[in-house]
Amino acid sequence: MAIHQVTIGELKGILPGGGTLIDIREIDEYVAGHIPQAVNIPLSTIEENIERFRDGNDVYLVCRSGGRSFRACEYLHDLDIINVVDVVGGTMAWTADGGILTQGNQP
Repeated sequence: MAIHQVTIGELKGILPGGGTLIDIREIDEYVAGHIPQAVNIPLSTIEENIERFRDGNDVYLVCRSGGRSFRACEYLHDLDIINVVDVVGGTMAWTADGGILTQGNQP
């Protein structure tokens, strides 16, 4: 099964409608700067937070550059959680596209 992906441009169109964005980077990375509205569920804690990914709607996963979020999507697909979507290019692509980052531990 193929992993569904969106670009930063597509994500920017989705977020105003209330899309769920999960930043899977570790806490220190998230606190240093994350996409506004993103909640943090570190990759290392996905297994213990699995129910947070079981949403009827699409759940967008983001990391720094897209590698970890893609692997997380693969892992979740293996558990039959297929509503997860990889954000291509991660927060690096977000800032390269002119997006701002929020600092701190809140979305």
